[in-house]
Amino acid sequence: MARKIDTVTAAWQEWSIGFLARPPVKEMEQAFGTQWRQNNTDTQYFCHQKSLYEAIELAKLEEPHVDEREIVADIERRRQKTKLIRFTEEIKVVLVSSSSRQ
Repeated sequence: MARKIDTVTAAWQEWSIGFLARPPVKEMEQAFGTQWRQNNTDTQYFCHQKSLYEAIELAKLEEPHVDEREIVADIERRRQKTKLIRFTEEIKVVLVSSSSRQ
């Protein structure tokens, strides 16, 4: 996974279609589970990014009429002035609290 990604758009690209001539993270995860991650640093980084991927996937399910690019752009606007790593931590808190209410 690319560590220089600093936008929601780039993170989603890496997940869904691939980044820097690498296959999509989503496909790697489906095909190999955790085995494609080379070390604990990769796993830790993936876990941070995963909450962002889940938030976008959830928004796509909840709003199927909205274009994926619009969803990603909306989340990027919400992230403005916040580092991506911090933003993914905030999303994780929201996802956990909303799932515990269900």
